[in-house]
Amino acid sequence: MIIVWGSYVTNKVLSTGQFYCPRCRLDHGYKLRQPREWATIFWIPLFPLKNFDRYVECDACNATYGEHILRQDRATAQRELDAERERYANLAGMICQLMTLMADERNAVSDRLTDQIAGAVRHVLKIEMPPEAIHAAIAAGPGDPAEVFRNVERHAASLTDRGKGLVLRAAVVAAKKPLTESTGALVAEVARRLGVAPARVHDLLAEFSAH
Repeated sequence: MIIVWGSYVTNKVLSTGQFYCPRCRLDHGYKLRQPREWATIFWIPLFPLKNFDRYVECDACNATYGEHILRQDRATAQRELDAERERYANLAGMICQLMTLMADERNAVSDRLTDQIAGAVRHVLKIEMPPEAIHAAIAAGPGDPAEVFRNVERHAASLTDRGKGLVLRAAVVAAKKPLTESTGALVAEVARRLGVAPARVHDLLAEFSAH
């Protein structure tokens, strides 16, 4: 008999109430949820494995926030969301400009590169970036490669280790194939600016060289 082990995450509602939603810019109802991972056998939960951070979900727009949103006044909550949006917009712009540099397509951005950039932004930042926004970010960005690299370095502190790895991978994905020695040097420079170990560069280049 084959035993099927697994896990799944529940999002139990702990409480409800009213709060100011910065995205809606209005007062709405909310649910305070507790995500919890459960071990299962034959898809039947047996025991909890891990509790994740609780979060607040807006009943109107389904936006989610950290629990601290319930303790903030309107002005503070709105400032925090606006700052986060600006940070994400800047990071998305950096990804657009880096991938365009690696693809050498600044003057004629292909549909293929546009799709690759949209996918990278989605994976790194969990947001959707339409083609017109991608093209606008590329046009507004620096044409000098040195400035593109400085921009990568400026934003590295805003990325998690996973995010840095995804940005580095996006740079390799966008690069013209087959990979050349000069491409490898560019990837190594991106990794240096991100603070990613050289071993990761070697592994990525080996992976894509084998394609």
